[in-house]
Amino acid sequence: MLGVSQRLGTEQNVVTLDLPPALAPRVQNALKANPCTVDLRSLASHYYSLGERILGLLEEDELVDILSEVANSSPEEKGRDGFGQDRTD
Repeated sequence: MLGVSQRLGTEQNVVTLDLPPALAPRVQNALKANPCTVDLRSLASHYYSLGERILGLLEEDELVDILSEVANSSPEEKGRDGFGQDRTD
């Protein structure tokens, strides 16, 4: 959630931006451990687009590394559908 704080007696406004649940540290840790265990589609239908939008707002070097590594891994490493799940549909 984007929250804008009141002016705190400084010349700068303070803005805070929390990561959405799909990009939370818990999900990042799971992706680092084994991307096959994470169903990205269930977290966000356009997971990489969400990540790209958030990274346009924040400087999260670790998140860049994680998303790049997962996106560049082979579909076999992520599951047959490329989203961390073996789909039989």
